Amino acid sequence: MTKNICILGDSHTACFKNAWNNVQRNYKDVSLTFFADRGVGISGLEPRDGALVPVSDRLRKILPVTSGGLNTVDLKSYDAVWLIGFVSAYPQTDGYFSNAVIRQELLDAAATCPALNIAGKIRQIGNIPIFIAHRPLMESLLPETDTIDVQPYRSLIQFLNERIFADVGATVLEQPEQTITNDFYTRPEYSNDAARLDIGDRSPGEKHAPRERKHMNEKYGAVYLSTRLATIAGSNG
Repeated sequence: MTKNICILGDSHTACFKNAWNNVQRNYKDVSLTFFADRGVGISGLEPRDGALVPVSDRLRKILPVTSGGLNTVDLKSYDAVWLIGFVSAYPQTDGYFSNAVIRQELLDAAATCPALNIAGKIRQIGNIPIFIAHRPLMESLLPETDTIDVQPYRSLIQFLNERIFADVGATVLEQPEQTITNDFYTRPEYSNDAARLDIGDRSPGEKHAPRERKHMNEKYGAVYLSTRLATIAGSNG
């Protein structure tokens, strides 16, 4: 039986969508449908009659581009929702910060967190499982250390799940460990040659600037799919 996964994402969706185009043949029992826009555009969807519908002309034009022709998110058609982007697990800037500082920043940002807003709209419709891939940790410019301690990062994911997303029943997933370096950064190999999200207004395949460090490439998307998709597809939707 095929598991149908609805993806609602921001610009970070590009690496997942491009990877899926090349690996979906390996996942015969999973179907992904992408609804994405840059920035917080997807938060313009509103719950109506059991679905999430666009309320702006712009979003009505964009959704069919990424979804393959659909302009409404009918949640009854899916077994789980996967939010991509919309929340950070670590500051998107260089430097190391104490756990206390980061946790307070996460709490302060919760009031305007797009992921929390979208999850809340989904919950107005039903109890479908919700998973979240946070914005990728920023690409590291530092030499890789001999040892990497991901436990502090994992504690932040646990904090997000227990203190911020528990009330809406959403689960933040960990970034795959093999993509992480220097504890809170992404390995450079996963940022090189990152493509922009195609929403029909630019040439397909357009790339981010060479030193853009926040968006990841197709290789990152493929690793994430290979390590996390089973969890999403295996949820009880």
